[in-house]
Amino acid sequence: MTNRLQRLLLGLLLAGFLATGILSLLFIDFLTTPLESSRRVVIEKKWYLSRIAQFLEAEQVIPSARWFVLLAHFHRRNIRLHAGEYRFEQGETPPRILIRLEQGDVVRYRFSFPEGLTARDVATRMEEQGWNEASALVRDVAWVKKLAPDVPTLEGWLFPETYFFVRGESAQEMLVRMTRMARATLEREWANRDPGIELTTPLQALILASIIEKETGAASERSRISGVFHNRSRRNMRLESDPTVIYGAADYQGDITRKHLTTPTPYNTYTRSGLPPTPICNPGRASIHAALHPERTDELFFVARGDGSHVFASTFQEHKENVNRYQKRKANVRP
Repeated sequence: MTNRLQRLLLGLLLAGFLATGILSLLFIDFLTTPLESSRRVVIEKKWYLSRIAQFLEAEQVIPSARWFVLLAHFHRRNIRLHAGEYRFEQGETPPRILIRLEQGDVVRYRFSFPEGLTARDVATRMEEQGWNEASALVRDVAWVKKLAPDVPTLEGWLFPETYFFVRGESAQEMLVRMTRMARATLEREWANRDPGIELTTPLQALILASIIEKETGAASERSRISGVFHNRSRRNMRLESDPTVIYGAADYQGDITRKHLTTPTPYNTYTRSGLPPTPICNPGRASIHAALHPERTDELFFVARGDGSHVFASTFQEHKENVNRYQKRKANVRP
């Protein structure tokens, strides 16, 4: 080998080392370049790796699409990146961004509603969040039957909870999650119910829980009110619950009247015995628990004090005195 050839080969080798070093420095610079400001982007379904990389570069999330593709291949063979809405924060580097895309660490939104709302109320709140078909679905008997063949309505089966959802999650998916949560909660509570209670099915427990939920805003009273209803049921007394009457009254305008109390409907527990045919709202776990764990008491009546709590009585005479004291306006309406 001539000296000239040796010098040429040595020069090529040094150039290779230099190029490799430069590329390594450029790659290291890419890996450590932080995002200058927060970015919110949406990765669409069926986008392949190079398309995602090009999009992220165009949105100034990463400095180079080519380096990002190389990083992904080094990180994992046949890597899968998830679609969805992402918020990348200032200071995040390409390796961190890649890991979040691989894990599907998408933006999650919060949707919640309190105990005691009707299914119609829940659907209205869902529509305020953009699920425009929620009310129609709640009223769709065929869809409800497909979702839950053993119930005639979603009333009572939309569990009050805080739900987290991602962009694109449908009203159907949300309603399915709510009903599954309600069913799971009811099953757990039913399995641990007090022995000796006269409720014979989980649905009866859910119906009673919905009445308890509407009767009181005081958490400490739930099992006591449950005890009253269980006592009345054992004595074959009608439940005489105003919220059930209101639920079944088409013309209720905020004030219950004698006509409401005396007009027979499937939900009027003043004119019919036993529980109404369905829940009257969507109760929470505490009310379901109270329905299945009534307080042991001889009380048969209660009346609202006006501050969210109630005063209880064991005799009708005592109850009348409580009505006159706390609800004089209703003294001539309620027995």
